Amino acid sequence: ALNDLGCALDTLGHGDRALPLLEEALAGRRRLLGETDPLVLITLSNLAQVHDGRGDARRSLDLMLEALRVARALPDEPRMLLIGLNNNIGATYQDLGQYEAAAPYLREAARLASDWLGPDNPATLTLVANQAGLEARLGDPASAAALYRTVVEARTSLLGPDAFDTLTARHGLCNAILLGGEPAEAAAAFASLAADVDRGLGEDHWLAAQVRLSLATALSESGDPAAAAPHAARAHERLLALFGPDHPRTKAAAALLAKLAGP
Repeated sequence: ALNDLGCALDTLGHGDRALPLLEEALAGRRRLLGETDPLVLITLSNLAQVHDGRGDARRSLDLMLEALRVARALPDEPRMLLIGLNNNIGATYQDLGQYEAAAPYLREAARLASDWLGPDNPATLTLVANQAGLEARLGDPASAAALYRTVVEARTSLLGPDAFDTLTARHGLCNAILLGGEPAEAAAAFASLAADVDRGLGEDHWLAAQVRLSLATALSESGDPAAAAPHAARAHERLLALFGPDHPRTKAAAALLAKLAGP
């Protein structure tokens, strides 16, 4: 009852009230059931979620790592929870800027999902895309591009070419090409994607503005700042209207515009 009340309060946005209830529930379950019981695992996961919602990523990470140890010790593998814990641990390490630490968890989440749910399951594809983004951050754009291509192909077949998830995977692929040192190829890919996003989602969608900004970046890096400038200006105008001046996307667009303007 303490566990469930804590979850209900957290869902209602009262994490401060949920926290002591879940801590009491965790202590009681450990005392009565031992360290490696499915109910202990559930409360650990719930407590980690509350700490994450309160902005304490480090404490949330510690609890998730403990939950993962419990999950691995259970005789019957809680498959979906193992996938979720690996992904969330990896994502939290990324949020903390620890990309090398994130890698084994995001890779394991994608592997488990592929084995247990199938390679073309939508959840699997999301996890593979998460892994691809990490590989790009770790300086392996070739691996990232290969993973993104897999996701793009599967999502195009499952969801259609104009689906949001398909288009975001294509954006990741274009970025991987750019990181791989092929700005001209990336610019052509971004230009094609921009037309498809405008048609599929509309020119006012945030992804349309983001793709324009990426296109401007690729054109700039390929040595054509004159071609990049109108795309950067258009992206900045739209992002400013959507998110305001202090959003990271808007700031990135403003910085590129300033760079293109020169000294």
